[in-house]
Amino acid sequence: MANRFRFAVVLAVVVAIAAATAALTASSRGTAPQTQPLPSVEVLLGRLDLVREYYLGGNLAAARQELFGVLTLVREARRAEEAQPAPRARGRLPHAGRDVEMPGLLHRREPEYPIEAARNGITGYIVVDFVIAESGEVRDARIAHSVPELDRAALAAVREWRFARSHAQNATRMTATTVLTFELRGEAPPTDELDLARCLVERADYASAETPISRAIATLARAMSCAATRSALGDTKGRAVKGTVQPPEKTRDVKPVYPAAAMKAKVMGSVTIEGVMGTTGRLDCLRVLKSIPLLDQVALDAVSQWEFMPALLAGEPVPVIITVQTSFTLK
Repeated sequence: MANRFRFAVVLAVVVAIAAATAALTASSRGTAPQTQPLPSVEVLLGRLDLVREYYLGGNLAAARQELFGVLTLVREARRAEEAQPAPRARGRLPHAGRDVEMPGLLHRREPEYPIEAARNGITGYIVVDFVIAESGEVRDARIAHSVPELDRAALAAVREWRFARSHAQNATRMTATTVLTFELRGEAPPTDELDLARCLVERADYASAETPISRAIATLARAMSCAATRSALGDTKGRAVKGTVQPPEKTRDVKPVYPAAAMKAKVMGSVTIEGVMGTTGRLDCLRVLKSIPLLDQVALDAVSQWEFMPALLAGEPVPVIITVQTSFTLK
């Protein structure tokens, strides 16, 4: 009986040593422990589409929560990709920034916003793939993610870029990718960010996809905060200051700068903006109620600098929702 017990103990020790040795061997070979497989690109795209549905349906909390889950999975996919980079296919050009170092950019032309696209409030991100020749010139530029009204302006700009010429003996052409932004507001709407994230996930460019997803999460967080503030004031749609509340008095006025593009297009009119004015007399949570796309951003920039004597209720400063207008006319 004692011999049988000693044999069992020795066997257990041998099994433990063997397991530890196997774990150390796997570690030395860079083999990660078995984990749940990462979701496919199709699953990630489906979840991004679900985020869009939540957002457009007004369920900001669900959209943000779902987007956090997508961001976690995208980061896991990026780490897995970095741990075991996929081999480059034979005959394929190296990709700048991934396979080889990105050469220095000597000349960059920014795209011109098409007047009609701006007039109609069209925004978005254009993804452009191109080849950097040995001379540093751009070749074979093509659209990888399209907003049709903006594609031509994006291609025209990228084709004029120039990169530092390589003097190495093994200098070769390389592929590269860039993202061009067309925005009429200081902050892109979540739908634009989701479009870009979807494009990058579809290309399995997880490292780049993290940025628009993170920006969309931040935008949704601000939108939720402002919605909660408006709700606490009793009206999510905006209301005028009236009743027993003493209206605020403007103490600092900043005129908007007429954009050159709007003047060229002879765009005129009034932009109506709603904001929450706190007890300090400054406006926050601004949103455009009546939009003129070419003028919205400069109107927001100006109104955000306005200052007021706060509204008073029974002699005490109180937060209120107010609506203001900025007018643009050409002489």
